[in-house]
Amino acid sequence: ARIRLCTHMRSWARGGRRPGPDTSKYMAIFDTYKEADAEEPSIGPDGVEKLCADMGVDPSDVTLLVLAWAMGASKMGYLTHQEWETGAGRLGGASSAAELQKELQALFQA
Repeated sequence: ARIRLCTHMRSWARGGRRPGPDTSKYMAIFDTYKEADAEEPSIGPDGVEKLCADMGVDPSDVTLLVLAWAMGASKMGYLTHQEWETGAGRLGGASSAAELQKELQALFQA
């Protein structure tokens, strides 16, 4: 199935950002799922799997691909702190996994 990009997604693909959301709650989501023993703060496969479960989506769902795209993820199954911060400008309004899932869904509404 072909996904139609909404106006926000097209704008963000060109480097656009939402006007200044408070990202502190969004950044707290990162802390919930980050690896405890990683050298650099990051969310690894276990954290991504738990995030997917908390969002109510299967890890193979397109929602996870949209998340990776919005973050500018460089490695499948991993999200660095820097990548998560990059996503904050695009998805910074979320304060929970459920709200993050809704924001991701809004990016690719047909």
